[in-house]
Amino acid sequence: GSIVLDYRRFALPISGLVSYKELSEENNLASTTQVIKNDIIPVPDFILNDVKMSSKEKFIHLIRTRSIAGEVVIIDEDYIRQSIVSEIPNQVAEDSIYQYFEGDLGLEIGFASKEFIGEPADDLDIKYLKIKPEDYTITVRSQVFLKDATFFQYTISRHRIDRFRFQEFAPRHNRFINP
Repeated sequence: GSIVLDYRRFALPISGLVSYKELSEENNLASTTQVIKNDIIPVPDFILNDVKMSSKEKFIHLIRTRSIAGEVVIIDEDYIRQSIVSEIPNQVAEDSIYQYFEGDLGLEIGFASKEFIGEPADDLDIKYLKIKPEDYTITVRSQVFLKDATFFQYTISRHRIDRFRFQEFAPRHNRFINP
């Protein structure tokens, strides 16, 4: 019984809420992060449509690229509620925002709702991921909440489809056994 592994594809878990830095360290990846954008913006309409909040809220809009072995393979676009996190220094954004949130700011991150979608490449994908307009990415959209169920982060994480696989350990719970 031999198993042939595709070493060009990196496995990412579907469930759980793990930071990119934690995944990189766990998998011994030589990875770098580059900040593309770090601005304060009004709450985006797509967040207002999903989450009940004031239209006067401000968000930190953070765009970062993730490179493995010198190749950009992920674009992370984060929208972080400024009423909860006032700023994110670029040095922190290039290291670990979750280490900053939990370690420095003392936030208790509770859970996320995630959606996985195959989406056509957009301008950012074409520019940074070096893919063609007809190509797709695997996009993970996450709404992240604190332990008290306060919404504080919306993330759009676009992955090169040829570099990632998403996997999950899924135990069977037999519902046909009578108690």
